[in-house]
Amino acid sequence: MHKATDIFFLLNEDYLSFDKISEIRAVLLNYAFYWEDDEILKKLGDVSDMHEDFILEPMKRYGELLREEGREEGREEGKEEGRKELKYEIANELISNGYSPEEVSKISHLSLPLVNQIIMGK
Repeated sequence: MHKATDIFFLLNEDYLSFDKISEIRAVLLNYAFYWEDDEILKKLGDVSDMHEDFILEPMKRYGELLREEGREEGREEGKEEGRKELKYEIANELISNGYSPEEVSKISHLSLPLVNQIIMGK
């Protein structure tokens, strides 16, 4: 399958008609879909914008892959934002309890200049 898709990516309109290239791409999309080769399906979908009826299912799966990828990126961004908020909450609590800026920095894993900015903002 990988060799077939490599050949597809090397093709251009100078060697084959656009219709023939579309036909080859559609066949490869179907093989990738039925063999559950999501990596190849994504690569083919990235270079394709065709919506013929007989490639509807592979294109539907391609859309699902894009949504899954977006959700995963969103989850990672959310986790990072949550970790950042937690560091600030810890720092604020430590500052409220009288810890020195150096101690707050060490415990919260925030830089000393940032801890000083938080203190100045209070």
